[in-house]
Amino acid sequence: MAGEGSDVGPGPSSWPDPNALPMPLVRPTSLLAFSGAKRLGTGIQQAWLDQNPYHMIEGESFGFVVTYKGVTTVASPSNVLYLDGTDVSSTSLTGTASASGNTVATKVLQSLLGPNRYLLTTTATCDTSHTYVKKLMIIVHDPSEEEGGRSWVGNGPQWMVEGESMVYTITLHGAHSISNTPTAKCYKDGTDVTSTNLSGVCTYSGLAVTLPALTAVTAGRYVVALTVIVDSSSASAGRTEIHKLLVYAQNAEDEI
Repeated sequence: MAGEGSDVGPGPSSWPDPNALPMPLVRPTSLLAFSGAKRLGTGIQQAWLDQNPYHMIEGESFGFVVTYKGVTTVASPSNVLYLDGTDVSSTSLTGTASASGNTVATKVLQSLLGPNRYLLTTTATCDTSHTYVKKLMIIVHDPSEEEGGRSWVGNGPQWMVEGESMVYTITLHGAHSISNTPTAKCYKDGTDVTSTNLSGVCTYSGLAVTLPALTAVTAGRYVVALTVIVDSSSASAGRTEIHKLLVYAQNAEDEI
């Protein structure tokens, strides 16, 4: 079902073997993450949206803007969300779908649980004559997983050596504003180690978020998950996004 522009995106499964990387490695601490409105597209003859499947992280909350290619106007949009064939719209969709020109702004997805596969349908009347139902498979991941499509920070993975303490800054490319103080969690092998390995709190200036210090690491793989609400005048609206950073930590005596 994955079409051109599929949201699988770069992630740990496509990154090189850490043991095969050359030395020395550049280790930037100023990183970049993609934010911005979630814009999708579809042709009239297609049942599935172009970016199918789409990957989200448990805890994220946002809607999509769908452009109907080859259409002048769309009207009367509506959404239904399914989980394992059951309609969960009443608990996992909020707000109202709206249309403008040839685009539909869907309801906002919320309270999604991972790992799971959801199916979002968007129904709309195109050019006053045909009513189409468009589908999008949404794969929801746990924040601790080393999966997640486009949720990964662009400059990854990063490296640390046991005994180091690193402070990373992530700039959100495509957002207009940050609406509340971001938060961060740290996982190792699927276990929440925030209290052990993150020191301090998130701060932000403009669209740049400085994470708590990543410290007291031991050899292994860490996932740092940044949660931030963007593009809203209040913390109760806008898009809740999660951006993840994978960090490889090695022993000081390792020869790589």
